[in-house]
Amino acid sequence: GTYILCESGENMYMIDQHAAHERLRFEELKRAYQKQERMSQLLLSPMVLSLDFAETQVVLEHLDIYKKFGFELEDFGAGSVIVHATPVAADQETIQDLILEIAEALRDYVKHPVADFEERALDMISCKYAIKANHRLTLPEMQDLALRIWGLEAKGITTCPHGRPIRISFTKTEIEKMFKRKL
Repeated sequence: GTYILCESGENMYMIDQHAAHERLRFEELKRAYQKQERMSQLLLSPMVLSLDFAETQVVLEHLDIYKKFGFELEDFGAGSVIVHATPVAADQETIQDLILEIAEALRDYVKHPVADFEERALDMISCKYAIKANHRLTLPEMQDLALRIWGLEAKGITTCPHGRPIRISFTKTEIEKMFKRKL
């Protein structure tokens, strides 16, 4: 439920499904963001989030930035924000966590504008919406994920946005040494 094992030729690969899916999501979101494509999905039922005063102020002051990343938010009064659309459908807790994480990043960005806010926000979104550890994938889902990360590796992308490896590999010789079949 966390790693995918596969082999190709004389090598065995262990893929971290969260890191792999997170990187794939990140690349998709980054491409859409750079092309200024619509990144949001309308929610069937808008959700109302209650925030504290400071959080509400940051969110409302930066509605245009949230919109760039696929959120459609508006003031709902009394420290509440209504969410009409998000980059990817998720539960209310995940959406609220992400909106607050972006608010925190916006506060940091205002203090230190040198930081690459766009990359950081895309990273936060891709991480929240990536497959989590202990989530069992079907065989076709595993195969699809493995094939898609091979495509990333062909472009030189081998880590998640946080820098963790997407996969590790073992040669047949290394495995034989681990099992003491070879010295």
